[in-house]
Amino acid sequence: MDPEVLEILREKNVANVQVDGPGLPISKDQTADHAYVRFHGRNYDIWYREEMEDDHRLDRYDYLYRKEQAQAQGCSAAGPVHVGRILANYSIG
Repeated sequence: MDPEVLEILREKNVANVQVDGPGLPISKDQTADHAYVRFHGRNYDIWYREEMEDDHRLDRYDYLYRKEQAQAQGCSAAGPVHVGRILANYSIG
């Protein structure tokens, strides 16, 4: 991300949204005292599948993160970490 944009986010204490997904680099740019992380799963084969026989868009997010993978996202916010995840047909337990 552009360093000038990151500096503006820091000045305003606005979190740079960090996205974890297949083929995406993990950003370590912390810009606020809180964090917002989007976990999109790591189903690379489903995200980049070429055949279009079935609609696998919702399956892309069907991924269970191991603790180590979630921690590898590298959030070091002093405050809360807000987590965004597509919850299509999943219940929250």
